[in-house]
Amino acid sequence: MRRAFELRVPVATGSDQYYQTKWTRGIGSVKRMVGAAHEARTAPIEIIRSATIQGARLLGMDARVGQVQPGKLADVIAVEGDPLQDVTALQRVTFVMKGGVVYRTPR
Repeated sequence: MRRAFELRVPVATGSDQYYQTKWTRGIGSVKRMVGAAHEARTAPIEIIRSATIQGARLLGMDARVGQVQPGKLADVIAVEGDPLQDVTALQRVTFVMKGGVVYRTPR
């Protein structure tokens, strides 16, 4: 994975795993991908970009999604910690906002 990033191969993080409860769809596989990228010593910002901007570009959807900007659809997550300092913070999701509705992590 690190080599792919070094070679600037477009990498998108995502999942097609949709059998879990509605707010957690695909989170397990995305957590594993984030962990693998972290283990490969990929820069946190590149991991975040692969799950947002790059994914949107590769799907041809970057005019509508991929960044928090006026006029774009923005589903967001809140995490415990600063993912730019510790990318594993992305594995500690406290809530997901999808379509303006907040879904909290069960405790």
